[in-house]
Amino acid sequence: MSKKRDASVQLIRVIACIIVVLVHSRPFSYTSMGYSFGRVLFSCLVADGVSIFLIITGFFFLKSNSFANVMKKGAVKVALPATLLMVVCVLLSGWLQGKTTIVESLMQVKAEDFLNILKAWISGDASVVTNCGHLWYVFMHMFVLLWFPLLKRFQSDEKKIRYEKWAIMLIGVVYVIFNTWSDRLEWLQLANVGQYKVIPAAVLLVLIGDEIYRNVDRIKGNWIARVASIVIFVVCNVIRTYDQLYEYELTNADTVDRWDSIYGIICSTALVVFVISFKVKDNWFGKAVVYLAQFTFPIYLFHYVIICTLHNYTDSIQYTINNYFDAKEGTVIQYLCSVFANALLVLIMSLILSMVVHYLKMLIVNTYHRLGKNNNGSKV
Repeated sequence: MSKKRDASVQLIRVIACIIVVLVHSRPFSYTSMGYSFGRVLFSCLVADGVSIFLIITGFFFLKSNSFANVMKKGAVKVALPATLLMVVCVLLSGWLQGKTTIVESLMQVKAEDFLNILKAWISGDASVVTNCGHLWYVFMHMFVLLWFPLLKRFQSDEKKIRYEKWAIMLIGVVYVIFNTWSDRLEWLQLANVGQYKVIPAAVLLVLIGDEIYRNVDRIKGNWIARVASIVIFVVCNVIRTYDQLYEYELTNADTVDRWDSIYGIICSTALVVFVISFKVKDNWFGKAVVYLAQFTFPIYLFHYVIICTLHNYTDSIQYTINNYFDAKEGTVIQYLCSVFANALLVLIMSLILSMVVHYLKMLIVNTYHRLGKNNNGSKV
């Protein structure tokens, strides 16, 4: 019998998925008049989907007893689906870019095109594969799994090891603080080490997730934790917005509203604590959340491909929505209507595609097992 899933945890997973789709559905953070406070505030509010996913990873990551099982699970459930998606995107590259039909795209594929998949895994830059730029998260996730042997010791309740864990987390916080403002002072740019600069933040979030889940029974139903966390989330994002506007004036960079900034660490932690403080009942809502949560990773895989593909077709519904609400020059309300309309469209398309793939997979697996049983029966 499979272990019953905590609906509160699954709700966090669903929220993180929605946030990721929202952040990729933003058309513009600025108008001809410059950066808008309302648009930048919204960008900050939905900037931390990746952080939340990493915190959720930390809930269960250190509870595994085998490094081999951790890597096997990551390879089968994360790396393999992502790689298969890249294969499909290579095959349909021309069509996804709005340049050819599906048949023409398949006919134009060359063997060397598939080398881009290998390049993506080696470099950690998935943008070399058409419409797959978002898969950097998969590469980072697999890299974080390699830390399991070093982090496993922190599962212990021994006082000395607990102090070591908090020391590591403090070092991670200091690094993240330096990296958040590294573009402002040249000497701080020592903290910037390219693609891998996010790894300390990712490991820190995994350890934060472990700490939160250790105290989950104390957090659930705790109104003090609930109020404090939502206040921290709102206040921190408002400060973050002003800081990001200042950052735009200095460097035009978006380091402040990134998930791996110190603001991202604080805000994602606060949001997770807020959500998990509620006890999601085993009613229709709880069951719906648990059901939908199983599609969050497939939605993550498909949503960006769908967004980029729609963007490559100028007559797509995405353009129609943006033009209808005047997303580029309109008010913040018009901007938000455009973002949510686009996100809802992409979520529905991604969910449908995820469900189709899920049930096709089930059909193939069930057919395989049925054929296996028939063959065994015939031998007898």
